[in-house]
Amino acid sequence: MGRAEAAGGGEEEAGAGGSLGAPPPPPPTEPGVGALHRFQQFRADGSPFALHSPTGTLASEVSFVLPLRLNNDVHSECKIPGCFLRGIENSKQYSGKNFKQNKDELVQKIYDLCNSSVFDKKLPEKIDITWNKKMLRTAGLCAAGEIQHLKGERFAKIELSQKVCDSADRLRDTLIHEICHVASWLLDGKRDFHGDTWKNYARKLNMVHPELPKVTRCHNYKINYKIYYECTNCKFRVGRYSRSLDTKRFICARCKGSLVILPLTRKDGTPIKPHVRPFAKYVQENYRIVRKEMAGIGHGDVMRKLSKDFNAKKQSQVR
Repeated sequence: MGRAEAAGGGEEEAGAGGSLGAPPPPPPTEPGVGALHRFQQFRADGSPFALHSPTGTLASEVSFVLPLRLNNDVHSECKIPGCFLRGIENSKQYSGKNFKQNKDELVQKIYDLCNSSVFDKKLPEKIDITWNKKMLRTAGLCAAGEIQHLKGERFAKIELSQKVCDSADRLRDTLIHEICHVASWLLDGKRDFHGDTWKNYARKLNMVHPELPKVTRCHNYKINYKIYYECTNCKFRVGRYSRSLDTKRFICARCKGSLVILPLTRKDGTPIKPHVRPFAKYVQENYRIVRKEMAGIGHGDVMRKLSKDFNAKKQSQVR
């Protein structure tokens, strides 16, 4: 059966370094994790500024974590004409499969709206905003610096986590947070991370758009993994984005129990019934039989035979 190894490493929860993935309720739960927003500074050649925090740690490595405090009780109406930010996660255009198709359009629309309503169009018309599929411990990242050969012209770019910002409301809140960092640097030349300048812009944004959650230094996002493995003994769950754990080789890191893969579920916990196409099911049931009957032929010939037989079967059923 091979050597059993404790399941560890791989994908992590946002803000939970080295975690196996937070177990969704009702199994044993872990404390909420913060999807940290990092503000990182770069020179024009891409190397980071060596700015130090009071503790001597590189400023770009500092994690800022505060308790989650959102304005969920605020029901003020936005006075900005054409504002679409409230309840955006319920919009058909930006929910479900449509979110994946339209998220780049949504990014630009949110940036344009904030630039117009909050920053009086003083920010660039467009900045570099990209998606990062490897970012798991942070929801967003603002990188800023100066272009030396252009007399120290400032620049800023934003990276968004593809796996953490997987809904319109998460995208909205994360992007707004990072836009405040962009404004702090491009408009004020301040690299104060979550200091007074950033806080002033965050407060202004909430004053202009009172319908939004409070812009905070941290968000309490739980990663929605596609695949979950569960320990048969302690019921601890491990999240993954693919079927990357071999249950014959890996065991539970907590109690050394064996792992089993759980049925697929949607974000709301409802089960997903896997759809198997009729021809795929027919191949699954008959491939070995045909291969045995036609010994000595290749895979391509077997598939052609199966396709021919499947079509003949379909035609006979129609009649």
